[in-house]
Amino acid sequence: MASIFGLKLNGRRTFQGRDWQGNQGNLYLGNTKIAWYNDSGDGGPADIEYYNGRLGQEQYEPQLEKIVNKYYEKYPMQGEYANLTPDIELLMGELLELMDREKQYKTMEKKGYPAVIIYKESENSPYEKVIGLKTKDAAEKYIAKNKLTKYRLYTSVQEFDIQ
Repeated sequence: MASIFGLKLNGRRTFQGRDWQGNQGNLYLGNTKIAWYNDSGDGGPADIEYYNGRLGQEQYEPQLEKIVNKYYEKYPMQGEYANLTPDIELLMGELLELMDREKQYKTMEKKGYPAVIIYKESENSPYEKVIGLKTKDAAEKYIAKNKLTKYRLYTSVQEFDIQ
């Protein structure tokens, strides 16, 4: 299951909000359910309602901040986002994207393609292209042939558990 330094979203439900896809579910740190996450997809900030009220928030909010700092230290933001201050909202966006990619990977793997390349054909394209291949070597040849520079190559479901 997709996770970032132990942070997971279980029981994810998606729906169409006013502006984009909404997401909600239970946030877990390891095996501990810590909060309810709700992004209504309406342009406003997401809600994180900690279990055990204020005590839960006092206990888990600092841990989430550590995960945010650790993640963006390892994977700094680039381009137009480079000047933003990382926060839990941005991290949740990364987690949701990781979950979507894991789902794409598993679909391709079931079809017999354990090497999956996900990339955008152009910088401004809102859509990602997903290519499944039989081997990592075939994927690397595809990358070289198409001169891809910004892509992600996945060869195992374990790659969606960021440690």
